[in-house]
Amino acid sequence: MLLTLLSLFRAHEAKVKRAINKGLKERRAEWTTTLPGPWVEGATPYRHLAGTHVMFKSDAKKAFGLTEAEILTLPHESIPGSLKTYFDVDDARALQMRKFAAGALLSVEPTGRWRVLKATTSEGRRRKANFYEIHDAEAFLYVHWFRRDPKRHTSAGTRLVTSLLLRQL
Repeated sequence: MLLTLLSLFRAHEAKVKRAINKGLKERRAEWTTTLPGPWVEGATPYRHLAGTHVMFKSDAKKAFGLTEAEILTLPHESIPGSLKTYFDVDDARALQMRKFAAGALLSVEPTGRWRVLKATTSEGRRRKANFYEIHDAEAFLYVHWFRRDPKRHTSAGTRLVTSLLLRQL
């Protein structure tokens, strides 16, 4: 009797998952048709403002559940002669929220490890030196503690994140 009920429950659960996945697939197809074309790098000069929190393309795609086509619609900064591409954290998060509102994404909870860099103001040839790492830890810490003031990185925030990380060890 118990095994019969359990098998019925699992069969129903599988049907529900299939229905959710089918609806999600349809909404994703609609979502991709509404996306603008890829942002053309070099058409207009673009540099991140000093103090902007940025992520590498691969990190932003993982952190916000975006595809290659979606992330490339955002303005970004690249280093000449390098494969590194920097995307604004706020822009990627806004795109994630639009995707969620369109029903093409199931969750917007921050998960995983986030590697966040901060743009600086160097105007010279050494553009790789224009970004330095300010956060490499769990997404929860960045979103809820480190990012209180969205355009500033404070030493108080660094001390707080450091102390929280040390407590985990």
